[in-house]
Amino acid sequence: MRSTALYLTSCLLVAAMPLITPRLGADEGRAATHDAATARFPGWPTTWEGRPLRPRPLSEQEAVLLERFPGEVASFDDGTRQLLLRWIHSPTHDLHPASRCFRGRGYDVRPADALLDEHGRLWGRFTATRGDERLRVSERVHDEVGGSWPDASAWYWDQLFDPDEGPWWAVMIVEPERPDDPITR
Repeated sequence: MRSTALYLTSCLLVAAMPLITPRLGADEGRAATHDAATARFPGWPTTWEGRPLRPRPLSEQEAVLLERFPGEVASFDDGTRQLLLRWIHSPTHDLHPASRCFRGRGYDVRPADALLDEHGRLWGRFTATRGDERLRVSERVHDEVGGSWPDASAWYWDQLFDPDEGPWWAVMIVEPERPDDPITR
């Protein structure tokens, strides 16, 4: 009984945190950690992992990000994959985990093992299925000085308790899932 009460109390405290903690980037309660006016967007990359990037128009759902998003958003294709790149100049709760977006678009989302790529970068991953369509989605957030997070939630909570100045890049890669892909085993 005592452990149940402790568990419920912990859940209530976590649920109440947004109400008692200043929202990231807000001027109330603490100063914003980054002056958006000093952030200079460096432009979009022209290649990804040696492949040329071709700009794609944003979908309606992606375009919604631009309404309040503190930064820049663009979509690309490298011939086999789709990439959604977001450049963020100030901390925000408006950067959502990719899995949340896919669920909202009717996909069944299943977590997969994180990936440590050949460059030592950690990526959060999941599979997204809708009908016969099976996708592998990888995501990460990183800054220019070596900070890296496997998903938007990890980045957000880190910024909430230990803010840094950014800017940050959020990268989402979407590709068809292959039967020989270790993510499916």
